[in-house]
Amino acid sequence: MISFEPYPFEKMRDLLEGLEPKNSLKLLNLSIGEPQFPTPQIILDELRRNEKLFAKYPTSAGEARLREAQRGFIRRRFSLELTNEECLPTLGTREALFNFPQFLLFSRENALIAHPNPFYQIYEGAAKMCRAEQILLELREENGFLPDPADPRLAACDLVILNSPNNPTGAVMSLETLKIWARLAAKHGFVLLNDECYSEIYRGEKPPSLLEAARAIGNDKFKNIIVMNSLSKRSSAAGVRSGFAAGDSEILRGYARYRSYAGCAAGVPLQLAAAAAWEDDFHAEQIRQKYAANLVLAEEILGIKAPEAAFYLWLKVTDDQAAARELFVNYAIRALCGSFLSRLSGDRSFLRGDSSDHRAAHNRAAKNDSFFDRKSRESKYESDRAAEKNSYDPRGGHNRAAAENSSFDRANSDRSVHCPVHTSNLAVRCANLDHASQKHQYLRLALVYEQDETTEALTRLKEFLSHSKFAA
Repeated sequence: MISFEPYPFEKMRDLLEGLEPKNSLKLLNLSIGEPQFPTPQIILDELRRNEKLFAKYPTSAGEARLREAQRGFIRRRFSLELTNEECLPTLGTREALFNFPQFLLFSRENALIAHPNPFYQIYEGAAKMCRAEQILLELREENGFLPDPADPRLAACDLVILNSPNNPTGAVMSLETLKIWARLAAKHGFVLLNDECYSEIYRGEKPPSLLEAARAIGNDKFKNIIVMNSLSKRSSAAGVRSGFAAGDSEILRGYARYRSYAGCAAGVPLQLAAAAAWEDDFHAEQIRQKYAANLVLAEEILGIKAPEAAFYLWLKVTDDQAAARELFVNYAIRALCGSFLSRLSGDRSFLRGDSSDHRAAHNRAAKNDSFFDRKSRESKYESDRAAEKNSYDPRGGHNRAAAENSSFDRANSDRSVHCPVHTSNLAVRCANLDHASQKHQYLRLALVYEQDETTEALTRLKEFLSHSKFAA
């Protein structure tokens, strides 16, 4: 059995269990990035027009119209002409972000994945499924919430995942920055994947694509470059489950065959409805303007600098879990704790993604002399192993130190479902490390409502920031 960390929304449910708002205010859920705008009529009409086609098996490679529609979107948006082999339909981005690393790294021993921290939790889940070691690329205020391409650990990576525009911080990489990453992928030979599902939610300049950066440095075939995108945010159509993976045709050819075995295909009517959405930019621009207006409202009401893209506020607080409870009880707002979207890396170079021997992770990193010499790494391995033994609680595999330091009641501490663990084969557990970290004391707030409800939510947030002892 494999052990997955509970999803952030499960943690929020546990954190708020037994609590109720004290007043009669309407509860506003800003914790989940689910669009609250109506799905455009052109999508619904196309679905109804083709509803009888639900009787047909869909092709795993995607309907021809959908594939052309997605390439058409890329052509209009990024001025890139892709071949049919360079763009593959997926079930949104979540499914592909989870299984693409499994396909890519299946035959790699001691695979190494780097991804941002905080992060979309699917990145971590994918690493676990690959039995991969994880490098956490820290996103901090002082670095503009951007990962550092100068990190020497990247040289040993098999897969590096970026997320620009970023969830949860809203940070956007410039074309010049993406070119640096594209050159780095070429230099070290790792596959570079950018999760671009927020590319159409912006209020100023259009965020660039990693595909544009690859072309700009002369990588015309997008070697080792993959981007993923979806309709969910662009078209307020999360339930249509339409996305794509685009880039290196050699990689995508094998991935397409993998998907034919996995059965990852939406019904034909859904694919045709998605095609109608990818073909039309007018509705997407209307939706984009709504999100942009919400970010402007945040600046006007809260007096803060809102991000230029995505639809999240990354609000700094002194204690995210206490702040989230206060917002819920006193202001009827459900937020998401930033610590639930992050892991504590501490002094570790890697976090292990499965229950294999720690030594494999340390030996993998020892291959790169720029990290640590072998002697110091072996010493670090032994000290890490001893520290974990001291913190392991056989009553449930919980980390005692993290649980005891938690700012909320022990009974509501992390409820990971642990696989059977043997004392000779302990994993580095990401669980229960969240709140021990002081690096990610933020609340993520999704501004996904219409203007009136967004204004109401921001007005309550302003009152919270004026009166709460947890406001930073």
